[in-house]
Amino acid sequence: MVSDPDPRLAEVNDFHTYDVMNRKIIDMLLFLRTQTSRYAAKRLLELEAECEQLREDLAELIEDAFCQIAHKQSDGWWSSQALSSAVSLGDKLVELALWEKNAFGHSRVQFYRPVAAEQEPSQ
Repeated sequence: MVSDPDPRLAEVNDFHTYDVMNRKIIDMLLFLRTQTSRYAAKRLLELEAECEQLREDLAELIEDAFCQIAHKQSDGWWSSQALSSAVSLGDKLVELALWEKNAFGHSRVQFYRPVAAEQEPSQ
């Protein structure tokens, strides 16, 4: 059985936090200089790092699943082969800015490829 959410959070459930706002919250907590506020600031930083790691892990799993069901073409593009699940995974990779989508795909047959890594200028 799922417990009811904390009623104090009802008014903020639709509020989305962003990195800049999180930094301001941490700064305010550290400014208070109490043991509780320092602990809360430290915990927020730990949770941010944990969330970032989970996002990276999820991106790896999505990419792995996509590569298992899509077909790699000789030109480097991956075909969704009219599989809705491949299209969904490919679109998620595009949303995460890890892959790009070919504009010439149609309906459920879409083509994706990894975004090329930026070249470092040679010195």
